[in-house]
Amino acid sequence: MSQSPEPPSMARTGATVRGLRRFGRRRIGRRHLLQWTGAALGAGTVGASTLGTSPARAGVVARGIAAPMTMATQLVTATPSDTLVEAMGARINTQLATSAYGDLTSMRDAVAYIGLRYAREATVLPSFNATQASHQQEGWPMLAAIGCRMVTTLGKASGKEGSVAAFASYHKSQFGGDTGSVLWGVESANEWNGRRGPGNGSGVSALTGRTYSATYPIWAEQLAVWQRSMWQSYKNDVALNGLAVVGPALVNATPGNSKVLVDVANIVYKTTTGIQPYLTHGNYHVYPGQAAGLSQPSVPSWHIDQKVSAMAVQAPGRPFVCTESGMHNASASVVTAFSAHSLKAAGIYAPRMTLEHLMRGSTRQWYFQLVDEYPDPTLTEMDSEFGLFNNDWTPKPAATAWKRMVSLFTDPGPAFTPPGIQMAVSGPALRSMLFQKRDGTALLALWRDVSVYDYKTKSDVSVTAETATVELQTPSAVRVYRPSLADGVTDDLGTGVTTAAIPLAGEVVVLEIF
Repeated sequence: MSQSPEPPSMARTGATVRGLRRFGRRRIGRRHLLQWTGAALGAGTVGASTLGTSPARAGVVARGIAAPMTMATQLVTATPSDTLVEAMGARINTQLATSAYGDLTSMRDAVAYIGLRYAREATVLPSFNATQASHQQEGWPMLAAIGCRMVTTLGKASGKEGSVAAFASYHKSQFGGDTGSVLWGVESANEWNGRRGPGNGSGVSALTGRTYSATYPIWAEQLAVWQRSMWQSYKNDVALNGLAVVGPALVNATPGNSKVLVDVANIVYKTTTGIQPYLTHGNYHVYPGQAAGLSQPSVPSWHIDQKVSAMAVQAPGRPFVCTESGMHNASASVVTAFSAHSLKAAGIYAPRMTLEHLMRGSTRQWYFQLVDEYPDPTLTEMDSEFGLFNNDWTPKPAATAWKRMVSLFTDPGPAFTPPGIQMAVSGPALRSMLFQKRDGTALLALWRDVSVYDYKTKSDVSVTAETATVELQTPSAVRVYRPSLADGVTDDLGTGVTTAAIPLAGEVVVLEIF
């Protein structure tokens, strides 16, 4: 990943296209998925375009004008487009039959509507709650039948809901030879450092008999022993050893992130077992607006860098995932720990959130959560408003935006190395990622790290568009998509395109280049 100084504003909006040829191909590696570029392209007044601008006209002002390219192109590496689809999941809660999840058919249909391949939920053992376990046993195979697999958290590290061995035995007996079609992986006890108890974790460990203090908390010992037990139980069983063993995500409400790094250090260095050898994936949780109060900007990139930095301590050299991230829409909630977002803002942020995690190397992000569990007509209950779907299972804008992204990027098949294309991308504070499909079609995602929502006023913000300029060495056909704003193609730039100037406000814009 590289970063260039931000250029001054550019003097035009719309798009200009030139030339005629297909781009060539060349085999390359998969590094620098993000091209974070900038260049001074002129001065002047940028044409105004707000979030309300008609997406159908966010396109061309001139076509077929012969002119030399203004920037030097270079080979830009790409990642397989299906990687983005693989990076999307949602948290579910089938154990709550009295909630919206009581309707398992609608849950399955909601997952299919978006095209999600992954979901997340805590396993409930029948010995702990037979009613909840029974409903869960019915729901998970329904998702497996449409190609959606689970990552599941395993109880509490204190053993209150059952031992790791009991969870492993249950999964093996429940799913048998189909374990891999139902489960993708198992995850450690959820946010266990939040269970510090009186004295910030002081006390005597039931596991070791050792006395703990705030600087050597009991939760760290519990979690380290739990993680090692997970590895031993699942990786030493031929029926289960194909599952991922995901490390613990830790609670953190400190913007500077110092606490979460201390927590990781406690687990890794101060316990008798550590966790590094006993996980396949690192793990973190982060929510836009979490603990932001009114002083932090509303952007989906908030705090991700700090969380990812902790992965170098928790899981060095291993892939990592984000098993919780999302936004709630309880605009009348007085809770400041999680700032609300409007439905419109969440619909714009959802695709950006996926890209922000992916560009930093996170291989998957589970949205918290799939549906609003209970009705909340007053919009005061934060916990009832995190869903991608309303309580009646109608999609919110975020669900629809994700559906459009999945439809555009889906390209399943065997592993391959995309060839990349010769191009240049520039614009003020511009972020971009290049993807390619197996047939050579390129998908260039463009976005800006700008706020479209004001926490203080609880209102949407109109964002003046800046111009993103794309230069292609080989003339190509180009089509424009704006998944947060409209279905399908919002502008067809035609064939023979070598230069496109794209108005870019707060939403993700995807250029299909072929």
